[in-house]
Amino acid sequence: MKVVAVFHDNDIYSGATRSFLSIIEYFIESGIEIIAIVPHKSGDLTYYLKKNGIEVVQGVYGGATFQKGVGLQTFTNYFISIMKMIISALWCVKIYFKLRKENIDWIYTNTSTLYVGAWLSIILGAKHIWHFREFGLLDQNFNRIFPSMFIYLAKKSSYVIVISNALKAFYKEKYHINKNVLMLYNDISKMDEIEHKSHKGLNILITGTISEGKGQKIAIDAMKKIDDDEIRLYIAGKINRYARQLMSYVNKENINNIEFCGFVKDMHLLRRNIDISVVCSASEAFGRTIIEDMLSGILVIGNNAGAVPELLENNHGVIFQYNDADKLAKEIINIKDNWSSMGRMIDGARSYANKFTSKCTAKKICKLILSEAEV
Repeated sequence: MKVVAVFHDNDIYSGATRSFLSIIEYFIESGIEIIAIVPHKSGDLTYYLKKNGIEVVQGVYGGATFQKGVGLQTFTNYFISIMKMIISALWCVKIYFKLRKENIDWIYTNTSTLYVGAWLSIILGAKHIWHFREFGLLDQNFNRIFPSMFIYLAKKSSYVIVISNALKAFYKEKYHINKNVLMLYNDISKMDEIEHKSHKGLNILITGTISEGKGQKIAIDAMKKIDDDEIRLYIAGKINRYARQLMSYVNKENINNIEFCGFVKDMHLLRRNIDISVVCSASEAFGRTIIEDMLSGILVIGNNAGAVPELLENNHGVIFQYNDADKLAKEIINIKDNWSSMGRMIDGARSYANKFTSKCTAKKICKLILSEAEV
């Protein structure tokens, strides 16, 4: 059995890449031969794959998406994306001649932003699995180039995998993609138990790409309303233009209990000092950090948008109204006032989150493609 794994970036620290990589590693353990296709970008993924004996083909391709801008910026972004699609298509033709003698059984594409995997599956006559990990405009602020092509390629795929029930409902409603769609939550790697450091008050964490869609501004406004020196908010994420806007806002509003951590490689170390994490995203497709926080013995507060309620239901966390800083502030204050009684919820959430570390998704997908080979 030979599978071509199509990665969307070369960043081993990307949540989507880590989730995909855990599946690919399980394939290898199960005797499946892997050829990894990775974009020609800076990053550590290529080095990691080669170090672990995986054949890597680097390619010149990109996502079939664009972002709207102001004025001519939308047209410019759209034009760039069209050119990127043309280059991606030409690269597919080039790589076809390398792969056609490899007897490829499956093409497995990570993220819904790439068309190259679906194209390769057609010209190579291989079956295609497409893993959707994002809504698009709702969570990552992108639009699709030629959505009708996206729908055609998705429906032509042998399987489409989505990472939450919310995402499954979205693709069924918006794109009418409902045939051979499987909902499988992301696998999470086992984590060492964290020994929390003793500290005064409560430390709160919000982590992820710093953007409007991730809702850091909501958490900041909640902290402004709380105005309690014993409650601090830590914002983990690469400092970009929007992050600098938020930093300016925090300084202007004189909010003193907020710290921007920048990009954090060692989240384990940071989480030792954290009591609560907040999720304020407009539309979270899964919420990998939610499970990681649960495993770390951190109480999760999340809004009622996207897939967040799926993970926090059954008293695994606290849910507040989306985009409502007042409600978030009240929940945080209530938790502080009743912190001694939160242990049961934290322990229950940790037990629940442990189910995500059993490689369940990798096992199901592996079984799926191996059983198809026997037919």
